[in-house]
Amino acid sequence: MLVLLKIIAKQQKMNKIVKNITIGIKHQRTFKIKDNFGRFIDCILHDASSPFGVKFFPFVDEKFSDSVTLHNPKGEYFQIDSDDFVLVVKNKDEFEKNILNLKNDTFPFIRKKLFNVTKINDIIRVGIIFSLEIKSKKEINKIISYLTNDSIETINSLDMKFSHKKIIGESLTKSAVNDYINVIYSLVKKKDKMLVNVDYQRHFDPFLTDINDFNANRFIDSAVNNLKNSYNEWLKDYEAKSRKDKTEKSSKKGGKGKEKEGKKED
Repeated sequence: MLVLLKIIAKQQKMNKIVKNITIGIKHQRTFKIKDNFGRFIDCILHDASSPFGVKFFPFVDEKFSDSVTLHNPKGEYFQIDSDDFVLVVKNKDEFEKNILNLKNDTFPFIRKKLFNVTKINDIIRVGIIFSLEIKSKKEINKIISYLTNDSIETINSLDMKFSHKKIIGESLTKSAVNDYINVIYSLVKKKDKMLVNVDYQRHFDPFLTDINDFNANRFIDSAVNNLKNSYNEWLKDYEAKSRKDKTEKSSKKGGKGKEKEGKKED
């Protein structure tokens, strides 16, 4: 039961702090995409399998024929150009539901329909960005303390970016495969809130020739686990150190008390 409560608490936390989810697919530059903007728009707005439609994206903008952007008043959009497909959706306090939508609706639509409007090969990377907004002063201070190795706990402003690379299993077991995961963390503190972007990327080396060979669900699960583990580790590590500091302080106080008692007896 305790484990279940912890899981529910983690889900509720993600519901509150994750504001946007961005999906990005970068491929080798393909100029024929520009010639098919109309077909891409029709596919997104009118295909029976599309998870979007005219109500979801009521506005369409073309910028000098270099890109096309379908968007809505909420700030959600789908942008397509010769190099990238970028989708941004709001979390709407339903993190787990939105993740399921990505796995069950969005990625299958992109893979089966959108990438067949005109054949797109040589995918360089696929990424998912979780944009967080943290307003709890206590949690902000915990994160700052963790990232600065306890040297700083409270600051007025912060602008930090760091990344780490993970070699994936396929690169270790398959010859001539050098795929890897790159995670980029960006943290900006402004006044009473902290904005955090966790950019989880799968890089393909050699390039992925067919998106159908990419296990999107496994990738999304891995990205979500990384997000939760990173966030919880920041807070957990701080709390563990805080408990240790309190224990050490109380031990020192206890020691001083015993010294005083010893002096009185003398």
